[in-house]
Formats: sequence, structure tokens, C-alpha cells
Amino acid sequence: MEIAEIDEERARRTVDSIRRSGGEAHGHVVDVRLAEDVARLRDEVVGRHGGIDVLVNNVGDYRPLVRFERSDAESWQAVRHQPASPVLGRSLIDRGGGSIVNIHSVEGTRGFPGEPVYAAMKAGASHFT
Repeated sequence: MEIAEIDEERARRTVDSIRRSGGEAHGHVVDVRLAEDVARLRDEVVGRHGGIDVLVNNVGDYRPLVRFERSDAESWQAVRHQPASPVLGRSLIDRGGGSIVNIHSVEGTRGFPGEPVYAAMKAGASHFT
């Protein structure tokens, strides 16, 4: 199992927990907003395993709450599509199959009037699925 995490300590704890349970895991410090980080992850995983079989998109949103009337271009830039799916998904296509699992919030289907930036980001994940 390959763990991609922006927080190095959290990645280490997750890998340690999996290994203590008898599993095999490798941690990678990755910012999925950066295509070069995602490409590095892909290259390391493909190098170790020969390809990718399953991609789980479970990206959290840790921006501060921004009400619509206070939102600006920077707030909305946060909803841009993350490069993980197209960069890593190509490996599944090249291998002839695999699975992509997208995890998102219910706010992507019902909306969140107080925080439309968050709702738009989650709707994007829902519609991508």
C-alpha cells in the first residue's frame, strides 16, 4: 500500500500502524495540488509495483470557512481540479484497467449555502465520479 499525505508525521504514523498490523506500506509526502509532486508519486509507485491498480481520492479541505460575500478569486482558485486523477489515472489506462474511488462530502450534492466554495469543490468530485 502506498500512502500519499501532505503531513510527514501523519504519513509516518499511518505507515507504522499498517506495518504493526502485518501489512506493507510506504509513505510519500505529497501536495496533490502540485503536478510535480503527483508525478513523483506516480513514478515511485509505478517503479515499485509496475503500475497502479486502485486510486482513492480522499482529499480533505482545510481552508478556513469563507462566506460567499467574503469570497474572492483566491478562495475560488482552491476548487480547481487536482492533478492526481489525470496524472495517476493514466497508469490505470496504460495497464488496461483498475479502479478510481472518489470520496466527497454530501455538501457536493445538496450544496452548502454558507460556504459555496467548499460545496463547489465537493460537487466537482461528485461529478467527476
